[in-house]
Amino acid sequence: MKSFTSFTARRIKREFRKRLNTPRPLADKARVERRKELRLKARQPVTLTVLGAQASYLIEGCVLDMSGSGLQLRVPMPVACGTPVKIDGKNTLMLGEVCRCEPEEGAYTVGVQLSQTLAEPKVESDSEPRISGR
Repeated sequence: MKSFTSFTARRIKREFRKRLNTPRPLADKARVERRKELRLKARQPVTLTVLGAQASYLIEGCVLDMSGSGLQLRVPMPVACGTPVKIDGKNTLMLGEVCRCEPEEGAYTVGVQLSQTLAEPKVESDSEPRISGR
């Protein structure tokens, strides 16, 4: 009867050889992920207020993804890099600066570096004070 250890060692060697012989896809340098934070996919409508020395204006958009320090938005018109913006979402207000704006399929993908985020606290019915009658 063969020992469990020798069987396991042979299996590990076989898997190692198989992985060495498997061709690896070449990385596309333009698509290599270098972000330090996890990005969460989102489809949330927002109102983007473009702030600045000139008159402010509103743009309706959609959050594509978000991280702790930034957002990726889809908007119908371009916004210049370096422009300060306010983003109003459902129960959330964010302030930031546009760091990227690229045309994409009839709209624009805008990257925003966030500087402030305010979220409305959730109120649960259990946390409301209760009046008990005696």
